[in-house]
Amino acid sequence: MVIKPYEPISDWDVITLRYLLDMVGKEDIQALEVGCGKSTEVLLERCDLTIIECNSERAAEFDGRAKIFIMDSGEYRSEDKFDFIFIDGDHTYTHIGRDLDIFCPRLAHRGIICGHDYEGGGYYDRYINQDCVFGKHHGVIKAVDEKFGNKVMKAPKGTVWWVK
Repeated sequence: MVIKPYEPISDWDVITLRYLLDMVGKEDIQALEVGCGKSTEVLLERCDLTIIECNSERAAEFDGRAKIFIMDSGEYRSEDKFDFIFIDGDHTYTHIGRDLDIFCPRLAHRGIICGHDYEGGGYYDRYINQDCVFGKHHGVIKAVDEKFGNKVMKAPKGTVWWVK
């Protein structure tokens, strides 16, 4: 089986994630990450982390440092609340929309939900169920905009979005 390597988040996105973790305003941050990669290392600096990842080989790198569930995010069934939720799994509109529906209710009071690969500036419907076309993740943009509208925040550089 060939594992598609994860695309690392940019230095700007690392700075944004650290800023968002500061915004949570507490020391004992309970976090959930859908997908895993360079962002996981940033979250592990400050969080008690739960990871949902469908690829066991990719998740193995974080074994012993996080609670790991090897499954499709749609299979996750927990009533746990999280202070910080980072969504960077499947980038299609269908999956991002589903992840937002599943995990928004898991957000603790005053928590932050955020994700990766939100380039902003609109999208094309014909590309919403493909990963990345013309340097944009059209499905991410559409699903996040539909769910949160003008509440969506984005740093001037990088591709991390968030809602508090």
